[in-house]
Amino acid sequence: MNFYGFDGIDIDWEFPVWSSDSKKTDRAQLGNLLEELHEAYKLSAKLVSIAVSGPPTITKVAYDVQAISAYTDMIQVMNYDFHVFNKKHNPFTGFNAPLHKMPSEFGILGQMNSEASMSTWIDLGLPMNKTFFGIPMYARGYQLATNYLHKPYSPATRALDQYTNYPMVCPLESDKNFEKVWNSAASSPYLYGITSVWVSYENSKSVSAKVNYAKSISVAGIMTFAIGTDDVNGSCGFGEFPLLNAISSAAN
Repeated sequence: MNFYGFDGIDIDWEFPVWSSDSKKTDRAQLGNLLEELHEAYKLSAKLVSIAVSGPPTITKVAYDVQAISAYTDMIQVMNYDFHVFNKKHNPFTGFNAPLHKMPSEFGILGQMNSEASMSTWIDLGLPMNKTFFGIPMYARGYQLATNYLHKPYSPATRALDQYTNYPMVCPLESDKNFEKVWNSAASSPYLYGITSVWVSYENSKSVSAKVNYAKSISVAGIMTFAIGTDDVNGSCGFGEFPLLNAISSAAN
């Protein structure tokens, strides 16, 4: 880190205790690792940051919040991947990063949103003055099982990898073969088309809503993932980095 002039190190462990290859000791071992890094880098003033889960189902089992709070300088909450297609467990559409829950969502599904994520972390004692609210710039596409069902939680047959960044999605917003929908409850947009395509994505309105919410709970700042999935070259007609600029404008 000294040779290349890095400011510090970021730990992105997905996910202690929770993942299929995890161990029950992961939670404690992550805390030990953070403590060792903290001790190793404090004299050289290097930062220790960590990326942590958004879904409360993971958060509640994966992390020693006391250790994270004590031994890191930045805590980045990954408020995305709340809905990921899985043929066995999640064979339906869903918002990648909804801000709030919809009235129709209950139980675990009602926790799959950024507001529930942050409420869980706050209840667990995470210090907001070290916490960064994560906002995605990438999209998630689904192949619908039928054109007649196209709302959130509609049956889907597979994920579509061609709709992964904003320049791939923005042309669909003006395509006459697609419908653009704003879900006011979730504060999230989606698109669906005659080819049975369904896309959850972010736009200037949705990322601004996330920033405004993040400010209301007094977080330290905003984290994005990943900047390369924004419109880097301005091909959508909104200038370069329209999502990042919308985030910056809302934050200031």
